[in-house]
Amino acid sequence: MSFGLKNDSLVYLIDKSPDCLALEEHGEQSYNDFIKDEADTLESLRKIKLSTEDSNIFQSDINYNEAQRRLYRKGLEYIRLNPTPYFSFWIFRKEICKNPGVGKEQVLKDFENLFSDSLRHSFEGNTTSQIIKDKPLRIKATAPNFVLKDLNSKHTALYDLSNKFILLSFWGPYCGPCIQEIPELITLKNKFKGKGLLIVSIAVNGDKTGLKKAIKKYKMDWIHLVDYESATMDYVKVIPSIFLLNDQKEILYYSQRFIDMDEIVKKIGD
Repeated sequence: MSFGLKNDSLVYLIDKSPDCLALEEHGEQSYNDFIKDEADTLESLRKIKLSTEDSNIFQSDINYNEAQRRLYRKGLEYIRLNPTPYFSFWIFRKEICKNPGVGKEQVLKDFENLFSDSLRHSFEGNTTSQIIKDKPLRIKATAPNFVLKDLNSKHTALYDLSNKFILLSFWGPYCGPCIQEIPELITLKNKFKGKGLLIVSIAVNGDKTGLKKAIKKYKMDWIHLVDYESATMDYVKVIPSIFLLNDQKEILYYSQRFIDMDEIVKKIGD
Protein backbone atom coordinates (compact mmCIF):
# COMPACT_ATOMS: atom_id res chain seq x y z
CA MET A 1 0.00 0.00 0.00
CA SER A 2 1.30 3.46 -0.87
CA PHE A 3 0.33 7.09 -1.11
CA GLY A 4 -0.62 8.84 -4.32
CA LEU A 5 -1.55 12.44 -5.10
CA LYS A 6 -4.99 13.56 -6.15
CA ASN A 7 -5.98 17.23 -6.13
CA ASP A 8 -3.28 18.06 -3.56
CA SER A 9 -4.63 15.34 -1.26
CA LEU A 10 -3.17 11.95 -0.50
CA VAL A 11 -5.01 8.77 -1.35
CA TYR A 12 -4.02 5.18 -0.73
CA LEU A 13 -2.90 3.03 -3.64
CA ILE A 14 -3.54 -0.66 -3.13
CA ASP A 15 -0.73 -1.59 -5.54
CA LYS A 16 2.31 0.63 -5.63
CA SER A 17 2.73 2.16 -9.08
CA PRO A 18 6.24 2.29 -10.62
CA ASP A 19 6.22 6.09 -10.32
CA CYS A 20 5.39 5.97 -6.61
CA LEU A 21 7.97 3.28 -5.96
CA ALA A 22 10.67 5.19 -7.81
CA LEU A 23 9.82 8.40 -5.97
CA GLU A 24 9.76 6.65 -2.62
CA GLU A 25 13.06 4.83 -3.16
CA HIS A 26 14.84 7.88 -4.59
CA GLY A 27 13.41 10.17 -1.95
CA GLU A 28 14.29 7.92 0.97
CA GLN A 29 17.89 7.58 -0.19
CA SER A 30 18.09 11.35 -0.63
CA TYR A 31 16.63 11.87 2.85
CA ASN A 32 19.00 9.34 4.45
CA ASP A 33 21.98 11.05 2.82
CA PHE A 34 20.79 14.45 4.04
CA ILE A 35 20.43 13.39 7.69
CA LYS A 36 23.42 11.02 7.74
CA ASP A 37 25.65 13.05 10.07
CA GLU A 38 22.88 13.60 12.64
CA ALA A 39 21.73 9.96 12.41
CA ASP A 40 25.30 8.67 12.85
CA THR A 41 25.82 10.93 15.86
CA LEU A 42 22.60 9.71 17.45
CA GLU A 43 23.58 6.08 16.94
CA SER A 44 27.00 6.70 18.50
CA LEU A 45 25.40 8.37 21.51
CA ARG A 46 22.93 5.50 21.82
CA LYS A 47 25.84 3.07 22.17
CA ILE A 48 27.54 5.33 24.70
CA LYS A 49 24.29 5.65 26.63
CA LEU A 50 23.99 1.86 26.88
CA SER A 51 27.51 1.52 28.27
CA THR A 52 27.58 4.59 30.52
CA GLU A 53 28.22 4.12 34.23
CA ASP A 54 25.52 5.30 36.61
CA SER A 55 27.54 8.35 37.68
CA ASN A 56 27.47 9.76 34.14
CA ILE A 57 24.00 8.63 33.05
CA PHE A 58 22.38 12.07 33.49
CA GLN A 59 24.81 13.82 31.12
CA SER A 60 24.51 10.93 28.68
CA ASP A 61 20.72 11.35 28.66
CA ILE A 62 21.06 15.08 27.98
CA ASN A 63 23.42 14.52 25.04
CA TYR A 64 21.22 11.80 23.58
CA ASN A 65 18.02 13.84 23.85
CA GLU A 66 19.64 16.85 22.23
CA ALA A 67 20.87 14.64 19.37
CA GLN A 68 17.31 13.42 18.86
CA ARG A 69 16.12 17.02 18.57
CA ARG A 70 18.90 17.88 16.09
CA LEU A 71 17.86 14.93 13.92
CA TYR A 72 14.24 16.14 14.05
CA ARG A 73 15.23 19.68 13.01
CA LYS A 74 17.35 18.28 10.18
CA GLY A 75 14.34 16.31 8.94
CA LEU A 76 12.22 19.46 8.91
CA GLU A 77 14.96 21.24 7.00
CA TYR A 78 14.89 18.50 4.37
CA ILE A 79 11.14 18.91 3.92
CA ARG A 80 11.47 22.68 3.51
CA LEU A 81 14.18 22.21 0.90
CA ASN A 82 12.31 19.43 -0.89
CA PRO A 83 8.62 20.37 -0.74
CA THR A 84 7.40 17.51 -2.95
CA PRO A 85 3.91 16.87 -1.48
CA TYR A 86 3.98 13.10 -1.88
CA PHE A 87 7.38 12.35 -0.41
CA SER A 88 7.49 15.15 2.17
CA PHE A 89 4.27 13.91 3.70
CA TRP A 90 5.37 10.28 3.51
CA ILE A 91 8.72 10.80 5.23
CA PHE A 92 7.18 13.06 7.89
CA ARG A 93 4.60 10.39 8.70
CA LYS A 94 7.01 7.45 8.47
CA GLU A 95 10.01 8.89 10.31
CA ILE A 96 10.05 12.46 11.50
CA CYS A 97 6.84 12.70 13.53
CA LYS A 98 7.81 9.63 15.57
CA ASN A 99 11.04 11.13 16.92
CA PRO A 100 10.84 10.49 20.71
CA GLY A 101 12.99 13.51 21.52
CA VAL A 102 10.33 16.05 20.54
CA GLY A 103 7.05 16.60 22.34
CA LYS A 104 3.73 16.04 20.60
CA GLU A 105 2.69 19.69 20.91
CA GLN A 106 5.71 20.83 18.89
CA VAL A 107 5.26 18.08 16.30
CA LEU A 108 1.59 18.98 15.81
CA LYS A 109 2.55 22.63 15.39
CA ASP A 110 5.14 21.74 12.75
CA PHE A 111 2.66 19.43 11.00
CA GLU A 112 0.21 22.32 10.72
CA ASN A 113 2.86 24.70 9.40
CA LEU A 114 4.40 22.35 6.86
CA PHE A 115 1.38 20.93 5.05
CA SER A 116 -1.71 22.32 3.38
CA ASP A 117 -5.18 22.10 4.91
CA SER A 118 -6.23 19.60 2.25
CA LEU A 119 -3.38 17.26 3.17
CA ARG A 120 -3.83 17.62 6.91
CA HIS A 121 -7.59 17.04 6.73
CA SER A 122 -7.40 14.08 4.36
CA PHE A 123 -7.87 10.56 5.69
CA GLU A 124 -4.09 10.08 5.82
CA GLY A 125 -3.63 13.50 7.42
CA ASN A 126 -6.11 12.68 10.17
CA THR A 127 -4.34 9.37 10.72
CA THR A 128 -0.99 11.17 10.98
CA SER A 129 -2.46 13.59 13.52
CA GLN A 130 -3.57 10.62 15.61
CA ILE A 131 -0.10 9.04 15.37
CA ILE A 132 1.37 12.27 16.74
CA LYS A 133 -1.20 12.56 19.52
CA ASP A 134 -0.49 8.97 20.53
CA LYS A 135 3.21 9.71 21.05
CA PRO A 136 4.21 8.79 24.57
CA LEU A 137 5.57 11.48 26.83
CA ARG A 138 9.33 11.42 26.58
CA ILE A 139 11.86 11.33 29.38
CA LYS A 140 12.99 14.82 30.47
CA ALA A 141 9.88 16.38 28.93
CA THR A 142 7.83 18.56 31.24
CA ALA A 143 4.60 16.90 32.28
CA PRO A 144 1.48 18.86 31.36
CA ASN A 145 -0.46 20.46 34.15
CA PHE A 146 -3.88 19.02 34.95
CA VAL A 147 -6.55 19.70 37.52
CA LEU A 148 -8.43 16.73 38.96
CA LYS A 149 -10.79 16.13 41.85
CA ASP A 150 -10.05 14.06 44.92
CA LEU A 151 -12.58 11.73 46.52
CA ASN A 152 -14.14 14.70 48.32
CA SER A 153 -14.55 16.63 45.04
CA LYS A 154 -11.79 19.08 45.96
CA HIS A 155 -9.68 20.21 42.99
CA THR A 156 -5.95 19.52 42.90
CA ALA A 157 -3.55 20.81 40.22
CA LEU A 158 -0.35 18.92 39.47
CA TYR A 159 1.66 22.13 39.43
CA ASP A 160 0.46 22.99 42.94
CA LEU A 161 2.35 19.96 44.29
CA SER A 162 5.84 21.05 45.31
CA ASN A 163 7.53 17.86 46.48
CA LYS A 164 11.05 16.98 45.37
CA PHE A 165 9.73 13.88 43.61
CA ILE A 166 6.17 13.03 42.58
CA LEU A 167 5.17 9.54 41.53
CA LEU A 168 1.93 9.46 39.52
CA SER A 169 0.22 6.08 39.47
CA PHE A 170 -2.67 5.72 37.02
CA TRP A 171 -4.87 2.80 38.01
CA GLY A 172 -8.35 1.38 38.53
CA PRO A 173 -9.77 -0.61 41.47
CA TYR A 174 -10.82 -3.50 39.22
CA CYS A 175 -7.51 -3.67 37.30
CA GLY A 176 -5.59 -6.81 38.34
CA PRO A 177 -2.09 -5.58 37.37
CA CYS A 178 -2.83 -2.28 39.16
CA ILE A 179 -3.63 -4.12 42.38
CA GLN A 180 -0.51 -6.26 42.02
CA GLU A 181 1.80 -3.23 41.99
CA ILE A 182 0.33 -1.63 45.15
CA PRO A 183 2.78 -3.43 47.49
CA GLU A 184 5.65 -1.97 45.47
CA LEU A 185 4.19 1.53 45.82
CA ILE A 186 3.95 0.97 49.57
CA THR A 187 7.60 -0.15 49.60
CA LEU A 188 8.63 3.02 47.78
CA LYS A 189 6.61 5.17 50.16
CA ASN A 190 8.28 3.60 53.19
CA LYS A 191 11.76 3.58 51.69
CA PHE A 192 11.72 7.28 50.84
CA LYS A 193 9.68 8.51 53.79
CA GLY A 194 10.97 11.95 54.73
CA LYS A 195 13.01 12.24 51.53
CA GLY A 196 10.58 14.26 49.46
CA LEU A 197 8.67 11.55 47.57
CA LEU A 198 4.93 12.10 47.11
CA ILE A 199 2.75 9.35 45.66
CA VAL A 200 -0.42 10.34 43.85
CA SER A 201 -2.79 7.65 42.56
CA ILE A 202 -5.13 8.70 39.77
CA ALA A 203 -8.11 6.43 39.15
CA VAL A 204 -9.37 6.45 35.58
CA ASN A 205 -12.31 4.15 36.25
CA GLY A 206 -14.35 2.70 39.11
CA ASP A 207 -17.03 4.34 41.21
CA LYS A 208 -16.06 6.25 44.35
CA THR A 209 -17.47 3.58 46.64
CA GLY A 210 -15.32 0.92 44.99
CA LEU A 211 -12.31 3.21 45.12
CA LYS A 212 -12.69 3.91 48.81
CA LYS A 213 -13.03 0.20 49.57
CA ALA A 214 -9.89 -0.63 47.58
CA ILE A 215 -7.90 2.20 49.16
CA LYS A 216 -8.82 1.01 52.64
CA LYS A 217 -8.33 -2.68 51.86
CA TYR A 218 -4.87 -2.26 50.31
CA LYS A 219 -3.75 0.47 52.74
CA MET A 220 -3.02 3.03 50.04
CA ASP A 221 -2.15 5.85 52.41
CA TRP A 222 -1.41 8.69 49.98
CA ILE A 223 -3.15 11.23 47.72
CA HIS A 224 -5.98 9.94 45.52
CA LEU A 225 -7.48 11.73 42.54
CA VAL A 226 -10.04 10.67 39.95
CA ASP A 227 -10.06 11.29 36.20
CA TYR A 228 -13.53 10.31 35.07
CA GLU A 229 -13.56 12.99 32.37
CA SER A 230 -10.40 11.73 30.60
CA ALA A 231 -8.36 14.87 31.22
CA THR A 232 -5.17 12.79 30.98
CA MET A 233 -6.33 10.52 28.14
CA ASP A 234 -3.87 12.01 25.62
CA TYR A 235 -0.98 10.88 27.80
CA VAL A 236 -2.15 7.69 29.48
CA LYS A 237 -3.37 4.92 27.20
CA VAL A 238 -3.22 1.90 29.48
CA ILE A 239 -3.25 1.14 33.19
CA PRO A 240 -1.28 0.72 35.26
CA SER A 241 1.00 3.56 34.12
CA ILE A 242 3.66 5.18 36.28
CA PHE A 243 5.36 8.58 35.94
CA LEU A 244 8.14 9.81 38.21
CA LEU A 245 8.58 13.61 38.14
CA ASN A 246 11.13 15.90 39.74
CA ASP A 247 10.29 19.23 41.39
CA GLN A 248 10.34 20.94 37.98
CA LYS A 249 7.70 18.45 36.79
CA GLU A 250 10.16 16.88 34.37
CA ILE A 251 9.57 13.20 33.63
CA LEU A 252 12.40 11.10 35.07
CA TYR A 253 10.80 7.71 34.55
CA TYR A 254 7.78 6.30 32.73
CA SER A 255 6.41 2.79 32.41
CA GLN A 256 3.18 1.02 31.71
CA ARG A 257 1.87 -2.38 32.79
CA PHE A 258 4.76 -2.95 35.20
CA ILE A 259 6.92 -0.96 37.58
CA ASP A 260 10.73 -1.18 37.59
CA MET A 261 11.59 -0.66 41.25
CA ASP A 262 15.35 -0.62 40.70
CA GLU A 263 15.06 2.10 38.05
CA ILE A 264 12.86 4.29 40.24
CA VAL A 265 15.17 3.89 43.23
CA LYS A 266 18.12 4.84 41.01
CA LYS A 267 16.33 7.95 39.73
CA ILE A 268 15.40 9.13 43.21
CA GLY A 269 18.73 8.18 44.72
CA ASP A 270 19.26 5.98 47.73
